[in-house]
Amino acid sequence: MWSSLFLNEAAQEAQQITSLNWRAAGPSASKGLPKIEVLLRATASWQWQADLIGHLRSDGYPVSVVASGTEARSWQTGLSLLMALERLVYGGAAIHPATAVSLAAMHQLATADFSGPADFVLDLTGSAISDSKNIRVLYDGCPCDSAALAAVLNGHAPVISVVCEGRELAHGLPVHSEIVTRALDWTFARSASLIRHVLADLARNGRQDNKPSMAVRDEVAMRSPLAFGAETLAVKVARALTRLSKSPELWRIAWRLMDGDDAVAANLRWPAGGYIPFRDDGKRFFADPFAFEHEGVSYVFCEEFPYATQKGVISFFTISPDGVVSAPRVVIEAGYHLSYPMVFRHQGAIYLMPETADAKTIEIWRAERFPDIWIKHAELLSGFGACDATLTKHDGRLWLFAALLDDSGSSMDALGLFHAEDLFGPWRAHPLNPVLIDVTSARPGGFMLQCGGKLRRIAQDSTQRYGGGLSICDVERLDPEGYNETIAARLPPPPRSNASGVHTLNTAGRIEVIDLFGPRGAF
Repeated sequence: MWSSLFLNEAAQEAQQITSLNWRAAGPSASKGLPKIEVLLRATASWQWQADLIGHLRSDGYPVSVVASGTEARSWQTGLSLLMALERLVYGGAAIHPATAVSLAAMHQLATADFSGPADFVLDLTGSAISDSKNIRVLYDGCPCDSAALAAVLNGHAPVISVVCEGRELAHGLPVHSEIVTRALDWTFARSASLIRHVLADLARNGRQDNKPSMAVRDEVAMRSPLAFGAETLAVKVARALTRLSKSPELWRIAWRLMDGDDAVAANLRWPAGGYIPFRDDGKRFFADPFAFEHEGVSYVFCEEFPYATQKGVISFFTISPDGVVSAPRVVIEAGYHLSYPMVFRHQGAIYLMPETADAKTIEIWRAERFPDIWIKHAELLSGFGACDATLTKHDGRLWLFAALLDDSGSSMDALGLFHAEDLFGPWRAHPLNPVLIDVTSARPGGFMLQCGGKLRRIAQDSTQRYGGGLSICDVERLDPEGYNETIAARLPPPPRSNASGVHTLNTAGRIEVIDLFGPRGAF
């Protein structure tokens, strides 16, 4: 049996609002952090490496920078030209993670009074010949930056591994993009996230011998970046024009009345019957549905996105026991985009926590008169972007799960955790944030559940496209020191739905709601 983890527990309702930048909540709070020596290739340093050194400094690590390796890469000129072409066609920032940076600029980032031997050597040269005691980044098992580029040119994101002494200390799967610059940006941003995760773990726990062994592969063959651009740019433009000529794709909510105990989250499969689509007027789409029961009435809160304003608002509609659906009604608007309206009870009041990543906050709104009058009650966290924040309780502690927006990375592949003893704080970032880098399951997609004695969470699988499917994950470990989960099932859009995406699943009572992506009229 399963049940939604609404927050009805007693707790002192202190009006304490904490502003917290999650990146500054890691090891910087401790003293005596290890000294880090960073080895860089003199002819091929990247902006992401400069950003990483800056973050390590702000985290409190003493850092030195050493040049190692001077030979130029044959693909560097071709990559620079391809990235310049992509910037003309697709736009983008002039400075981004895959931008080249001079070694002189890197040296300026180092700690001025660094002295004595380093505790850890971080080898970012990409050399296949390296001291096995160094911390290195591998892409699909290869230590060279060219392996990351080769994977992108071959149409997939590389698996990123951080290794030391032949053991894999952390790994992640970032988001892929057909635009090479964007794919490299996302890959390199997550490389930096994993390195910081590993260093924080080493600073807290020292070297660990229980990590799995990992063999290092030789450098992989790579296509010419310019040849790739010539082959694919015309195809991408033609594909974009084809999309413009067809009916636009959109999100649409669908629902069903469950037949007994056949919830998808419990059974790990779609029901035999289908879902009923919620109709729109063609001037907006609806997505991110959250079902909620109150005084015998089934409510669905959701994102409403009017095409005229291009800004999400929070709406609701009701579903009667015989399946009659009310007209949607807007209940929360702000000066920034709102979506993902997680609604819950706490100490006799009803609250709603919408996504407010555009405002760089995680906010709580309270129902002054349910369901139509809401007031902003508190900011739980601020100063950083967090998408689809989802609240739950575990082992007497409150937890927020959220997809993190940081350092030019994607919102689809990094999971951050925050915990508190009281709903209104103080909230603390998990020291290993992001605790998960995996495009198949990082970003939340609905209420947390209890199933078979385990905490179960719904997550988005964006391997093929944003919101392409769902992953249902069982949490194996959740505490202030660590996190681990396993994927119990991965679900593509429901059969016979004609949809190419689904990224939210929620239930309340007999109501189960999802959202589907596809051409208008397809479902």
